[in-house]
Amino acid sequence: MADSNEDPGSGSSTPQEIAAGFSGITESDEGLSYDLTWEVGMTEVDCDCTDVASGETIGMELSVPDGKDILKALKELIISQAEDAFQNAKAIGEDPKWEDVDFWIGDKSFEHPSLERK
Repeated sequence: MADSNEDPGSGSSTPQEIAAGFSGITESDEGLSYDLTWEVGMTEVDCDCTDVASGETIGMELSVPDGKDILKALKELIISQAEDAFQNAKAIGEDPKWEDVDFWIGDKSFEHPSLERK
């Protein structure tokens, strides 16, 4: 995360480094981590996605439509990829539970939407 007291995506005009990820789909799952640098006004952000267990990193592009918050776009990406991993774990006979999955952006954690209190 940026060396700053600001929340990632808070609207600062200086580039912000944002780290995010998820882990815990299965007991052996170390999850995926995401690293990106974002500046206000960017609509396409290069993002490195790393499989924590293997160390394999792939580059991807995160779209941030005009008026959309970078953190919301990143959260949607993380949840989407976690849902894919969750379904893959179920397909091979694992019994994943959303309660066991840790999600984070910067130093803030969050739950899968199915667990969020209404």
